Amino acid sequence: SYVFGYALVGVTLAFLGFGAWALVWAVLAQATVLCALFLAASPHDKRLQLDRTALTDLLSIGTGFTLGQVFNRIANNSDNLIVAATLGDRAVGLYGRAYTLFTLPSQYFGQVLDTVLFTSMSKVQTQTQTLARVYLRGTVAIALVVMPLSAFLGFLAPEFVHVLL
Repeated sequence: SYVFGYALVGVTLAFLGFGAWALVWAVLAQATVLCALFLAASPHDKRLQLDRTALTDLLSIGTGFTLGQVFNRIANNSDNLIVAATLGDRAVGLYGRAYTLFTLPSQYFGQVLDTVLFTSMSKVQTQTQTLARVYLRGTVAIALVVMPLSAFLGFLAPEFVHVLL
């Protein structure tokens, strides 16, 4: 879906002069293909079935979470809107690559630690002292690895951006 959405649709529309809208259509194309692949992999009855009890439970739990995710998405992407409005399409692409490069170390390292720490911490979830100690040590370990690596990549960002673009 990523290859179809960005490599095919996004790049083609960018060459045709769609500007920032090429990115919008690329995201929509990727989501559409991903949805179609999920439906093909796990077919289900397409009739609308409504269970009011389940709906009430889902809405009571999911509304706050969904609103939080929406506002988080707005907060995380508002910088792209500001860069696009003030500096243009090309600057958004460069800014996006630089931001991705800057966050890659923490993202990949965090994914590995998340998997390991979730399993470990779930085993000691009733032992609050142990849980606090493990959390503190995990946070320090992440900071000791990610901060120098991010600073290094931030310092060498111009060279990395030229290599990646």
